[in-house]
Amino acid sequence: MSTTAANTVGWFEVGAPDVAAAKDFYGPLFGWTFAPDGDYTLITAPGADGPSGGIFNTGGNLPPYAVFVVRFTDVAATALRGLTHYTVSDEQVAEVMPGWDELPAFPDVLPAVRRLTEAGLRVACLTNGSAAAGSALANRAGFGGLVDRVISAEEVYRWKPAGVVYLYAASVMNVPADRMALVTAHDWDCHGGKRAGLTTGWVSRKAGGFGAPFAPPDVVGEDLTEVAAQLLALEP
Repeated sequence: MSTTAANTVGWFEVGAPDVAAAKDFYGPLFGWTFAPDGDYTLITAPGADGPSGGIFNTGGNLPPYAVFVVRFTDVAATALRGLTHYTVSDEQVAEVMPGWDELPAFPDVLPAVRRLTEAGLRVACLTNGSAAAGSALANRAGFGGLVDRVISAEEVYRWKPAGVVYLYAASVMNVPADRMALVTAHDWDCHGGKRAGLTTGWVSRKAGGFGAPFAPPDVVGEDLTEVAAQLLALEP
């Protein structure tokens, strides 16, 4: 995956009830070209090396929507500047940013992962970031040895919530998509996994609520231990 330039959109998704109509509208407007990807439609902008977005057919079951994925470092740096009323320098921001790579995992992660593996389930991490960063976090938190694989979206040159990322993860783990569960604290991530055919669990962490445009998760809990318990209680 080529490195996304700073302060740019890395992936976007348009949810529409009529994909053909959406293509007829957006194609001439922006010069986009389209390619099928299963039940998904990939979007390539003029002059781009590959797709940078997609159209999801909501089938009229969800309101039309648009989701834009940007780099976390861009969001964090912008938030830092805003919180300090733009009094920090670029050098000060650059000094703070590496700290994100040293943050600990939530305390419920290790017991939840341990419970899943003790129940005979295999666990993998799926990230839009690098596999190296994901592995480092897992090792710092003490569950690196319980994880079969850290899978990065970079391996398929797409970003979640593109459906191909979740299907790729299922293929890496050598399980059918409908036998894999995705657990995440992001509603858009749940939505992507759900439309790819995965069982989904949303860790709310006392958030205000699940986003209305997104396909609802199969289980919901305030923390990872609650979601793990509910997943284990589902009918096989």
